[in-house]
Amino acid sequence: MADYPFGPPARRNSVLVPLLIGLVAMALVAAAAVVVVLLAWPEDSKDDEGRASDGTSSGTSSAVSSRDRNEVREAAREAAVTLIDYDPRTLDGKAAAVAEVSTPEFASETLQTLDQIAPSVTESEATGRVTISADGIVGIDGDSAIVLMYLNQLTTRPGSDPVTTSSAATMLMAKVDGEWLADGLEVDAELDGPDERDDTRNEVLRAATTFGEAFTAFDHRTFEDDTTRVLSLSTGVFAQQYREGLADLERLSTASQTVSEGEAWSSGVADLGGDHATVLVATKGTVTDNRGESQARNYRLRLILDLVGGKWLVSDAEFVS
Repeated sequence: MADYPFGPPARRNSVLVPLLIGLVAMALVAAAAVVVVLLAWPEDSKDDEGRASDGTSSGTSSAVSSRDRNEVREAAREAAVTLIDYDPRTLDGKAAAVAEVSTPEFASETLQTLDQIAPSVTESEATGRVTISADGIVGIDGDSAIVLMYLNQLTTRPGSDPVTTSSAATMLMAKVDGEWLADGLEVDAELDGPDERDDTRNEVLRAATTFGEAFTAFDHRTFEDDTTRVLSLSTGVFAQQYREGLADLERLSTASQTVSEGEAWSSGVADLGGDHATVLVATKGTVTDNRGESQARNYRLRLILDLVGGKWLVSDAEFVS
């Protein structure tokens, strides 16, 4: 077994389950006579690798220390919870909490928004609780950083069933007097910020981004070329599982004449050590069938990459729920 510095990646029954589910839905809408039996997908593994020490690969020089990388991710997670959580019973203390985790300018902007929504939150008695299922660094320099986070928000209100929404967000962090503070937050959108200065991390990010776009975008008319490209970017168990699922994927995409367009709008390194890396890739796009009907398809990927023959290849892929 490969020596993964942050523990072996979890394995799933099929790496294509979410893609197949989407195609099944499109095929049913188009009244295509297609029946697919899918294997059950085990519960998502906990983000152990995302919480481990974010090391730097040997032989790679970087102006940013592992300590800074860990501190900025921890600060971003804390800030996200403070900024996004809401409860009408604790609104009075919200201003102080926001100010503690934010730069003065961003705190001011956040509190202006809070003042606007406070009456409706109080009236509805709604509460929101956010958890971060994964996070990774998009870019970092000495005093600023961008962190990509996968958010799950549980909203409850009296008389209604709880609602959970999933999203991806980028947070701009600024180092002020030695402390990392939130300086901007965008949900399902990319923020301008520093690039990654470490050469190895840049290579990993490019490989993961290229794979994410290839994996989530394909055309029934160029199916063989599209899937061959995915295989050229992958290795190991993932490549095997992907190859085994191609018959079902081709049958469904042909039946519904599917065209899937995907774009990776952000990616961040969660872990890097030796010849292995964990990278988050957030994609957004559409799936269109033979009736011209399109559905939005946003995916939150967590990828394991291995350095094979001098090239970073994906050995495992997980759709984070």
